[in-house]
Amino acid sequence: GQGLWPGVHRMGIFGETCGADGTTVEGISGGGMSSMPTQEDMGPKNSTQVRFFWEFFSPEGGSYKFCWCHNLHDQPCRTASHYPVEVGVLTVIGPMNSSNKVSVVRGQTVTSLGPLVGEQLDHTKDFLRVMSICFIGEFVALSSESQDGQVTWQQEGEDADPLSYGFGTDPISAEPLDNYDVCWCRQRVPGEGCNTSWDFITAAARVIIEGPRGGQEKSCDVGQDCPSIADISGVNLALGDRLAAQIACGDAGIVDGVPGAGIAQVRTASSTRATFDFVELDASNTSVVAAPSETLLFSGVGIYRLCFCRPSDVLACDKGSDFQANTGLFVARGPYIGTTLECGAGQADCTLDILRGVGLATGD
Repeated sequence: GQGLWPGVHRMGIFGETCGADGTTVEGISGGGMSSMPTQEDMGPKNSTQVRFFWEFFSPEGGSYKFCWCHNLHDQPCRTASHYPVEVGVLTVIGPMNSSNKVSVVRGQTVTSLGPLVGEQLDHTKDFLRVMSICFIGEFVALSSESQDGQVTWQQEGEDADPLSYGFGTDPISAEPLDNYDVCWCRQRVPGEGCNTSWDFITAAARVIIEGPRGGQEKSCDVGQDCPSIADISGVNLALGDRLAAQIACGDAGIVDGVPGAGIAQVRTASSTRATFDFVELDASNTSVVAAPSETLLFSGVGIYRLCFCRPSDVLACDKGSDFQANTGLFVARGPYIGTTLECGAGQADCTLDILRGVGLATGD
C-alpha cells in the first residue's frame, strides 16, 4: 500500500464485516487483532510494504475479512470496531469444527460419519486423528484396529465432496467421553508430516462416545436373588441399553444360569448412572414381574465379563456376538462345586477349613 507505518498500523482478521464489535474469530490470538511487532519489524513511515503477524492461528476453515486500523487519535486498535477499513479477504483451508458434532456408541462399528464440513478439504492430503485434545493431548486408542486414533476417509471418486469419514471396521472400545476431538492435519509435502500429536493442532469435529465405562465390577451370590446390576456409570446411558455376562465379550455364548438368560436391560437411567435389570419390572419400574425362582443366580461360581450392547437397526442385542464392549467384571460368588470334605463319625469338633470358592466371607 501507500503511506504504511510498520509498528503503528495494525491488521485484524474478523468475520462478516469490518468495523463492528462481536465479529472476532475464535482460534486467532488477540481476538483477531495482529500482535505488536518486534523491533526488527519496525520501520519508517510511508512504507509500501508492512508485515503483520499473529502468535496463534487456528481458526475454522472459511472466508474472513482483512480489516485495517490506522492506530491514531480516536482509534487505538483495541477493539474490532477500530478496524473499519476492509483491505482483503482471507480464505482459511480446513474444517469447520463447530458444524461437525457426532455421537457414536461404544461397542458398535462406525464406518461412515459426516459429511465433514470445511473449506477445500482434500482426502489425498488431509489426515484425521482422534485425540483427548488437539495438539497437547494424546492419540486415543479407538479399537484394536486403530490404536493411534487413525480416522479413515470414506468417499467415492477422487473429487468427492463433501467428505465422510469413519473409525474403521472394528467395534469402538475407547472409554466413553463427552468431548473427544477429531483433529486435522494437512501434509504440505506428500509423505511427510502428520505423524505426531503436535502436527494435529486444529479440531475438525467433536465426538461423543456413549455407553458404560470400563473397569466396573458387580457381583451376586450363587443361589440367591440377583434381579439387577445397579449403579453402572457411563456417558449418555439410555433406556434399552443391555449388559450380558460372558466368558469374553463378543463370544457366541452367554453364561448359563444367570437370570434373564444372562442379559440385563436398562429400565431406569440418568445420563450418567443406570440400573440394568435381568428380569422384567412392573409399570412403576419398582417391582419384579417374575416368579421368585426366575431371579435366582444358578451360574457356575466364577469371574465373568460384563459386556455392553445398544440395540440399533443392525443390532438386536439378543446374542453373545452383539456384546462387544467390555464394561468390567461380573462376579458370581460362592463355593466351587465338587469339593469333598470329611469329618469322622462321633467327632466332637468338625471344622471344614479348606472350602474354596470366589468371594467367600465370614458369616457364609
